[in-house]
Amino acid sequence: MAVIKSQDLRDMSGAVEVPIPDSTDVVKMHRIHTWENGTSVMIVNFPVGWSRPIDGSYECAEEFFVFEGELHMSGDVIVAGDHTWVPPHSLRLGAYTPNGAVAIAWFYGAPKWNRREGGEGFVSQIKTPIDANAFGEIRPLGANGFAGETIKLPASGYVTPSECEVIDIANRSWALYEKGSEVKLTDLSLIRL
Repeated sequence: MAVIKSQDLRDMSGAVEVPIPDSTDVVKMHRIHTWENGTSVMIVNFPVGWSRPIDGSYECAEEFFVFEGELHMSGDVIVAGDHTWVPPHSLRLGAYTPNGAVAIAWFYGAPKWNRREGGEGFVSQIKTPIDANAFGEIRPLGANGFAGETIKLPASGYVTPSECEVIDIANRSWALYEKGSEVKLTDLSLIRL
């Protein structure tokens, strides 16, 4: 069993400028992988001062981890080392990054943006700080009806129970493994099943 695909997350040589709906600036984005079900993973570099002053929501869920900088969204300050799960249709209020940010993000389908109309919608994002001592479930099994989960285990040898991703936070790497692959986890590895 082996690695299907891997990416050094510091390597932005494949990045392109992408407009984010209703935002003030483009971001640099490198799409790493897209699955048949439409879920995709990408590394995104937000420029200093980027903002989305118009409130709204995506029709699909999003999950992201911040490597550098900070992202303000819906009352949370999401800093380097934070993981955030944003369910589909969760309202996003006042998103901005004063000093820029770099994050890895997963969209669970096409990221169709809908502007907020009137007072409808609610915020339901979940921010989880990740450090070398935090272990367990990060994105709960079957969250919002989506198969899979995101977990963090202590440093160990790990045999993948299915095709899965391993994000090594300390070394800023991403890898997609076949089922049955042997992986060496660090205390700063995230596993996405």
